[in-house]
Amino acid sequence: MFWTWFKKSTPTIRPLLDLGSLDGCWDEEHGFSFPRWMRLVERGQEHPPEALYWTLTHAWLQRLAAEAGPQFRQDESQHFRLLSPFSERKARGQLRVLEDLRLRLMRTLQPHSRVGFGPHVVLIFRDVDQYWRYCSHFHPEGESGISSGMCIYAGGYVHVAGYEMASIDTLHSMLAHEMVHVLMTPYDLPVWVEEGLAQLLGEPARPLPLNEMRACWSRHGLRTFWNGQAFRTADETQSNAYELARALVGMMIEHRHLAAFLRHARKRDAGAASLREHLGGELGDLAASLLGPGSWAPDLR
Repeated sequence: MFWTWFKKSTPTIRPLLDLGSLDGCWDEEHGFSFPRWMRLVERGQEHPPEALYWTLTHAWLQRLAAEAGPQFRQDESQHFRLLSPFSERKARGQLRVLEDLRLRLMRTLQPHSRVGFGPHVVLIFRDVDQYWRYCSHFHPEGESGISSGMCIYAGGYVHVAGYEMASIDTLHSMLAHEMVHVLMTPYDLPVWVEEGLAQLLGEPARPLPLNEMRACWSRHGLRTFWNGQAFRTADETQSNAYELARALVGMMIEHRHLAAFLRHARKRDAGAASLREHLGGELGDLAASLLGPGSWAPDLR
C-alpha cells in the first residue's frame, strides 16, 4: 500500500549515495539552481545509474527547496520526487494521485521504453510568478505562452513544473496532462497525437465545438495541423488544433491496437503509415468523419 512507502524517521525512501561535494555542478539564474547533469553524473559514474539519479535529484530538490522559500519541502514515493509548498499530508496525497495517475496512463499507453533513470520529478511552485521565474530559464523571452504547467525537456532531465492552484481538480488535470508528455518522451509522436492524448487522458471531458472547428479548418486547411505548426500559433487555429486532436485521438483510444499505433507513429508523415498499418485507416478519412467532406489528407511534400 502507498503509505508503506513513507518512513516517518527519514524524508527519503531509498538510501542516498555519498557523492561528496557537488560544488561547481550548478548554474544559477533567477534565484534558482539548475543542474549541470554531465558534471553531476561524472561525480558518481562508478555507481549504478538508478541509485545515482535518485541521489542527484534529491540534492537538486534540496537546493530548490531552500531557494524557493521556507515553506517548501520535498517528498518521494515509489516513482516520484515532489517539490511543493504543501503540508506533509497534502504532499503525500498528491504523491498518491501521481502514482495512481502513472499506473492508469501506463495501462492505457503501454510505453515500450522507460524515460531514463531515477524518479519522475514534479515541481509545484507557490504562484504563477515564481513558476515563470523558474521556467524562464528554459524559454527565451517571448517564446512562452500562458500555461498552468509544462513538461520541460531541456536541461538534461525531463520534469514537470507547475504552481499551486485554488482548485485541486485543476492541479490534478495539469499533472495528468503533463505526465502524458513525460511518458511519451521515448516516442517520436506527431504533435497532434501527443497533444490529443494529453488532453483526453489528462483533462475533464467537455463538449466538442464541432461547428467552430469545421469553420476554422475549412478556411485554413489541415496542413499546419498535421505538421504541428498550428499548436504554436497565436490565432484561432491553435485552440481548434487542440480540440481536433482531442477528438481524433478520442476516436482511436479504445482500439485494441492503439499501443502498436503509438509505437510506430512518426512526425515525418503525421502518423499516416502507422494508422494505415495498425488501425486500418487513412488520416484524411479520419478527419472527414468529424469535419465532413474535404481535402483533409496531409500534404507530405
